[in-house]
Amino acid sequence: MLEKVGLGDQIYKKPNQMSGGQMQRVAIARALINDPEILLADEPTGALDTETSVQIMDLLKEIAKDRLVIMVTHNPELAEQYATRIIRLLDGKIQSDSMPYDEETAVKDRQAILDAAAKEQDGKKKKDKRVSMSTATAFSLSLNNLLTKKARTILTSFAGSIGIIGISLILSLSDGFQTYINTVQENTLSSYPLTILSQSVDLSGLVENISGQAEHKDEHPLDKVYHSGQSAELINAMVSEVKQNDMKQFKKYIEDHSDELKNYNIEYSYNIQPQVYLADTTDDITPVNPNPLVNAYYDMLGYDLNGMATSYTGIMQASTNGMDVWTLIYGDRALLDQQYDVISGHWPENMNEAILVVDDYNEINGMTLYGLGLHDPDEISGMFEDIMSGKGIEARSESFDYKDLENMQFRVILNTDCYEFDEAENCWKDRTRDKDYMAEKIENGVPVQISGIVRKKSGSVAGALMPGTICYTQELVDYLLDEIADTEIVKAQQDDPEIDIFTGYEFEDHEDVTIDDVYKYLDNMSEAEFAQLQVMFSNMYGNSIKPEDVLDSLNSMSDEELTNAVAPVMLEGITLDDAKAFAKTKEGQGALLMMLAEQAGTDPDPKMLQGLEDDQLLELYKGMMESQLTADAIRKQLGDMTEEQISQLTQSLNPARDRESMKAALATMDEDMLLKIFKEQILAQSTDNTYDGNLQKLGLRDPDSPNAIQIYSESFEAKEKFEDFIKRYNDEQTDEDAGIEYTDYIGILLRSVTKIINMVSYVLIGFVSISLVVSSIMIGIITYISVLERTKEIGILRSIGASKRDISRVFNAETFIVGLVAGLIGVAITMLLDIPINMIIEKASGAPDIAFLRPVYAAILVAISVLLTLIAGIIPSKLAAKKDPVIALRTE
Repeated sequence: MLEKVGLGDQIYKKPNQMSGGQMQRVAIARALINDPEILLADEPTGALDTETSVQIMDLLKEIAKDRLVIMVTHNPELAEQYATRIIRLLDGKIQSDSMPYDEETAVKDRQAILDAAAKEQDGKKKKDKRVSMSTATAFSLSLNNLLTKKARTILTSFAGSIGIIGISLILSLSDGFQTYINTVQENTLSSYPLTILSQSVDLSGLVENISGQAEHKDEHPLDKVYHSGQSAELINAMVSEVKQNDMKQFKKYIEDHSDELKNYNIEYSYNIQPQVYLADTTDDITPVNPNPLVNAYYDMLGYDLNGMATSYTGIMQASTNGMDVWTLIYGDRALLDQQYDVISGHWPENMNEAILVVDDYNEINGMTLYGLGLHDPDEISGMFEDIMSGKGIEARSESFDYKDLENMQFRVILNTDCYEFDEAENCWKDRTRDKDYMAEKIENGVPVQISGIVRKKSGSVAGALMPGTICYTQELVDYLLDEIADTEIVKAQQDDPEIDIFTGYEFEDHEDVTIDDVYKYLDNMSEAEFAQLQVMFSNMYGNSIKPEDVLDSLNSMSDEELTNAVAPVMLEGITLDDAKAFAKTKEGQGALLMMLAEQAGTDPDPKMLQGLEDDQLLELYKGMMESQLTADAIRKQLGDMTEEQISQLTQSLNPARDRESMKAALATMDEDMLLKIFKEQILAQSTDNTYDGNLQKLGLRDPDSPNAIQIYSESFEAKEKFEDFIKRYNDEQTDEDAGIEYTDYIGILLRSVTKIINMVSYVLIGFVSISLVVSSIMIGIITYISVLERTKEIGILRSIGASKRDISRVFNAETFIVGLVAGLIGVAITMLLDIPINMIIEKASGAPDIAFLRPVYAAILVAISVLLTLIAGIIPSKLAAKKDPVIALRTE
């Protein structure tokens, strides 16, 4: 159109670079751009010189060839020269018309119009072509405007990106930490698989109470102070019943659903320890597994494990299982390859090979040296003597070549190989102290050697194998199970279950034991039997109850509960020396004198204190202290206690601290369960061998009834699916006691960490989101300023046919571009900041690449940035669309 008005060579010039005539031509081109049927020209030559006026009139004359041009002018000569019809007006009234329009002509024209309309109605109607601005044009106009103000656009976009940067950093860190936790969870599945034991003590409720994850059950109005009952839950958790899981039935259920569980690595543990010796018996018999330090330690204390009752031996050995160096290897080779580097040799390929695991520094501890037979376990007694005498132990620095360790030869014998039938005594005797006998058995044992040495890969969060262990294969365990079941000594015990093969006498029968016998035993138990009960409590509860948890529980008690629980313990700690020290003070003498006078019903007399027996003094002092041990006084003492005093108080509250406390704790248990534990644990420890204990000692295990089932999952989600599998199994059991119970402590703790991270992330995102709102308001203000600056442009666009919607689209496009640039800047800066952040985190914690922004999160944040800027630009764009085009054109 510019070329049509003779301005084709002026396209890229700005208005201030053009002459008056050129600008007038631009105005004509702007009027013609919508292809109007009528062109109105108001004084088109009013501000032009003569030459330019001629050019404009010639242009209008050319335009008038195909459309109507109505010109208003005060120059009659100009009208006479160019107009085909001249209508003169004076004060708004027509004075003359050079081409009058009579009635007859009007009727004919009107009829022609009606005929044309009817003809068009009968045929295909021609739709008016509506002029509309394309989206590309709107974006082009906005982009050109933004490029003319580059500095302001960049600053606006950067300001808008600050909120995006904050949220992006929080997301990259929180998501990175969550991913790291998930990685830890999945890696720890190999070190801490889901384990189901034949006997389970469920302390999950206690753990959840301590960690604050337990749901609050009781609802009550918040108008009083209530006792939570947490102290009772604490005591109940300490004496919770031991659940016996039916491992045989559950193992069968797993095997029946093997197709469903094909992606899980499920291992069955039978609590069997291979009897491993050094193959070379020339100089001496050297046992390396079970841990030789255990036997050496008990020998030093005067205990003979071989001479103890089988049930008691099993308990003592079970308590030291964690000290064994020779352990079963995890079966999933793919995961092991991901976690470990084979630094020498190769992974075990058969039952005659084992693998040595070293730590990150290629080191092994002293326990491993005894497990390899490189140190003599008999030296432990000398070491303890040195420790007790204050000499200490000299640290030895040693190193071993890979090949030297791999060339070591071991032999594995059956548990039953340690016994030989004595015809004279008609029973089986332990021959482990007979060197010639053991040397022969060892020589004929299963040869085993170290096939390789592995080390956890750098950057691996967790490993399935414990550093310093020697890991044997499941094939070796299966071989031992089969061979032991087929030995003569095992068959002899199974053929005659009433006779103890180690003594030749009958087993004692405990089936007729009643609950009265249990209470009688508790009332009359010896010191040794009491010590055995303390060991049982220790094994059951370990160190799961921390001093600070006990202190919190005590503080939550009512006054009466607190006094009843703590006052007796505090009184027990009062000694005669405390009483004598008190009696030496003037205040003490006065108080004691008043108590004696009150008891005697006489006036106080200093002579009463003379000849006072120690027992009387201690009793008086305790009575005085008991009267002062109120709940408030106890709470004050608890608050003033040192860590050592709190620890001592915790020990004093232990159910196994003395006979009375133990009897009170056991009395809270279900009588059937107490009777069962009494038969299986207490009587078995205090009597001779048992049938089951003998078979356990010989290493006989039922392949269909494992001691533990360990489930290794490839992911945390897979572990949760297996938990659903257990729940389904429990739901199918008609007997509610037949269900499987277990406690996933790792899952509880890690879920707690995840919850904390999510909570912190939500709070931080909430704070940072405020900056997004502020930046959106700022962008809305800047967009409104842009509207004011482009008012004349709005008028021009409206004059060439742009609708209100088109004007809104132009400014919406501008805010879209600003929001898009702001989002991209925010994402880009976040990615750059993640680099030094990761360097700092890796240097501080060793965990690499924690902070990273997922592409999907980046896309979402950019979209949010665009959406917010569009929302912020709605009001300014609406204001721009509502501007009057005539007024907008006059704006300078």
